[in-house]
Amino acid sequence: MARLLVIDDEKAILDLVKNSLEKDGHIVTVCESAADVTINTLKNYDFL
Repeated sequence: MARLLVIDDEKAILDLVKNSLEKDGHIVTVCESAADVTINTLKNYDFL
């Protein structure tokens, strides 16, 4: 299991990726803009 951050500007893609990854047991946070993510919040996620 990994803690993942997924960023994309299309809601449909975010929903598809989130649902697929969660089915594999990952914890997924989605965001529609990279501008909403700070450097400090990146430490909360695993890098693949």
